[in-house]
Amino acid sequence: MRRKLRRRFGGWQFNISYQEDKVVKTPKSWFQTVLTVLPQKPFLILNQDFMREIERVRSETRYSLKGIQERNIDRSMLANLSFEDDKIIQDRVDLVIDVLEEKNIRDQQKIIDDYFDFVHGTWRQGFHERTYNFTINHGYNIGDELVLIAVGELTFDKETVLSQLKNRKWEDQFSYSKHLSKELKNYFDEKAAEYLTEQKLDEHWKRSFIK
Repeated sequence: MRRKLRRRFGGWQFNISYQEDKVVKTPKSWFQTVLTVLPQKPFLILNQDFMREIERVRSETRYSLKGIQERNIDRSMLANLSFEDDKIIQDRVDLVIDVLEEKNIRDQQKIIDDYFDFVHGTWRQGFHERTYNFTINHGYNIGDELVLIAVGELTFDKETVLSQLKNRKWEDQFSYSKHLSKELKNYFDEKAAEYLTEQKLDEHWKRSFIK
């Protein structure tokens, strides 16, 4: 697959810089996080829980990165993630949302198949990406393999995953509600009923022990 190498923002959690075939992410400071959040959700400034929300985002990022560092997770699933001081380095990829736009319906369905297979793969590694925003948090590498690039919202707790499955967490997320056509939503629902179940979680989950 030809890599488009489109530049992306780092969301609430990271500042991003680009090398030829790598992405370098640096965690945002508290003040940078505030400046990122306010233009997107200005109403939060009037919320007494605003500071708590900022700290939640930063705390979840620290938890996720610490969990990766402490465990023997297959880093190739995370775009060959590596740590250099406070920086995160990953391979550059084609985001799923960009690939979806170029495909016919059968190929789009194959991307959804890839995503559900990938979810089971993360369970076998003992972690889970909590947002289900696969169109912007995952991408295809140079080998046409699906990988996770957004690593700031992970859980290593099986019960948290089970709770999300029971609540169908994906249905209120941006990727499902905004990026999928009605036909693709129907296909996603069919696959979710097969893949995102307590039985499948029990079948695939392997606790990831701290090194």
